[in-house]
Amino acid sequence: MKILFSICTILILFIPSYSFTKEYILYQNRIDTNIPQLDIETVEIPQKSDFTPINKCQLDSIIYTTEGQDITHKMYFDYIKPGYISFLLLNTFNPETGQWGNYSRTTFTYNATWDTQTSITQRWDDDKESWNDGTRYIKKYDNNNNLLSNHSMTWNDLNNKWNNRIKYTYTYDNRNNMLSYISQRWNNDANDWFTEIEYIYSYDENDSVLTYQWNSFINNNLSSSQLTENKYDERGNKIFAHERSMNLTIGEITWQEGARTTLTYNDENKLTSKLLEYWIKEAKKWEPYSQELYTYDENSNKLSYCIQNWHPEYHIWIDYYKMIYTYNEYNKVDTYLGSRWDIDEKRWIDTQKITYYYNSMGELLSQLEVIWYENQWRNNFRTTYAYGLDNSEIKTVESWEYSINEWRYQHKLIQKHDNNNCLTYWNLKTWRNGAWENNQTLTNEFTTSNIDFEINCSELYAYYSQPATRVENQNKNVNTFELAQNYPNPFNPTTTINYSIEKASHVKLGIYNTLGQLVSVLVDILQQPGKYSVKYNANQSCSGVYYYKLETGEQKSIRKMLYLK
Repeated sequence: MKILFSICTILILFIPSYSFTKEYILYQNRIDTNIPQLDIETVEIPQKSDFTPINKCQLDSIIYTTEGQDITHKMYFDYIKPGYISFLLLNTFNPETGQWGNYSRTTFTYNATWDTQTSITQRWDDDKESWNDGTRYIKKYDNNNNLLSNHSMTWNDLNNKWNNRIKYTYTYDNRNNMLSYISQRWNNDANDWFTEIEYIYSYDENDSVLTYQWNSFINNNLSSSQLTENKYDERGNKIFAHERSMNLTIGEITWQEGARTTLTYNDENKLTSKLLEYWIKEAKKWEPYSQELYTYDENSNKLSYCIQNWHPEYHIWIDYYKMIYTYNEYNKVDTYLGSRWDIDEKRWIDTQKITYYYNSMGELLSQLEVIWYENQWRNNFRTTYAYGLDNSEIKTVESWEYSINEWRYQHKLIQKHDNNNCLTYWNLKTWRNGAWENNQTLTNEFTTSNIDFEINCSELYAYYSQPATRVENQNKNVNTFELAQNYPNPFNPTTTINYSIEKASHVKLGIYNTLGQLVSVLVDILQQPGKYSVKYNANQSCSGVYYYKLETGEQKSIRKMLYLK
């Protein structure tokens, strides 16, 4: 089980992640803020993989700098076995003495199936020259390795004992689907646990979520509740979602209508329409609000996306915004064009266009964004990419300065990877006073083995030891090809995917969204026959249905899972 560290607070959470954020373009200073702007994630752009495979990168240490605080940190890792950290030490550099000093340390224990069982974080006391207990996490699992509880405590120096803080509890059905998730916080005055949030799920025979209920509590009393009911077609696509909220009045609890969504798909399971309706209480009827329409080419690339709004007085659909995509001969996105509908002139008016340029290797070299203003296209943002022979990548963002009619630097992101595609260097700079400065600090995710990190930094170096050679192999005597249903499902944000292969093969395991776009690569290596288990974290993705596909040279299998934040 993976653990996530927030270095800025040294807060440990048991949440895994398999991605390192690379996209930091901030589109701002829009001319018309009411027009939907480009979501860069909706355009499939070829980039070096953000995913660092767990079986290739085993961290020895990380050195990073936090600008603004003028602090340099170093993290050391010790492993009880390949892939499982037993000890983590965080040091800080003292520029006055020129030496490293202790800051915090965390120790881990595991159960018989190598799920993280406990972790204890301690802070260093310079005055006492000793370690002081800080936070402790205790986790319990069922016989299927499903997480049953996650209990956090903090050390109290006054009473010299661990005090309860937060507790998460989970239940599952016999197919390992999560049935409930409860978040509770300890109330010192009442000397008892107080429930804050509760999630309740039900499923159909295909393990798709039929109902999803969210309950909120104040002082252990139910304060609000929302219920979503889903329907699916024979292919497992969600075709209907009905949302209601609980009306809490004295002595009576009733459900009131909220919204409902109807979805359609083509033969390739691509979303073609999405209709949103709201319940009009005064009229006691459903009324359309908006709809989204999609078209695709013969390669299932998205060609257009159109938003229409319902006019309640004239009872007609009115165009609002549309996006048109084109692709080059290599099936890569070439241009994106955004337009809004002018009601008065009854025509489409272009608002935004992005053009992508590639080299002969198919790597993205630059992207240019222009906006339509005063009957002409005007430069807005430009992003350029440079690739080095040392597996480095430099991304530079510029904005157009209209007053001087030239490009001005904004940000520069520098990344380097080793031959295993493991991140070795990361640096984000901001252009200021005619020079690049390390004064832009962001929270980034970094993954190694069974833990994840959130690090506030502007510059980072990573060093690795001999990597583990494979994902956890549970049994070599396997003669079947099988992809199991992930558990828990639905999940937030972590889930486990088990699979088995019957003979030595090059194995690929990837996560895809409902548009068929690759979201993350979990496995892409040669593996021997056996059973394998991989943990996946979706905390950088939106809630919704995702697919995971297992491929070998001769066989493939696809399953569906649901991520609910």
